[in-house]
Amino acid sequence: MKSLSFAIVLTLMMGIGTIAGIAGPLRNAGVSHPAPGTMERRAILEGLRYWIRTHLGLRVRFVVRHLKVKSGWAWVVTEPQSPDGTQRYEPLSALLKKGKNCWAVVAVPSGECAAADDPERACRQSDRKFVRTVTGAPLFVPVEIFR
Repeated sequence: MKSLSFAIVLTLMMGIGTIAGIAGPLRNAGVSHPAPGTMERRAILEGLRYWIRTHLGLRVRFVVRHLKVKSGWAWVVTEPQSPDGTQRYEPLSALLKKGKNCWAVVAVPSGECAAADDPERACRQSDRKFVRTVTGAPLFVPVEIFR
């Protein structure tokens, strides 16, 4: 009887492990990481570059720290710098949406957390709040692009 119970428990545990191993990849299905030099990556960064030029008056190139795309949405975390690389600017994150002909910035989280008493904690809280806001109605941005 004990060996039968052990066999059942072992079988269940193996099944749960298999399901957990499959669930991670399924959850991230459809998420892409556009590689440097690809048309999609260039188009996304051009949308962000346009936003920076029109809102901040800067011409920049990017060091990309995070870029994920799913269902026409992109989340990018960058470190902008001058075209010649001699000037570095504050890190910038942005949410972009793919339109008919281009990618456009939908939201840029506030960078004001750097002035808080505990900037690291304030920025984490700000980022979590931003993600909760945009992944709900009416936008329904895929949460997987933020991970």
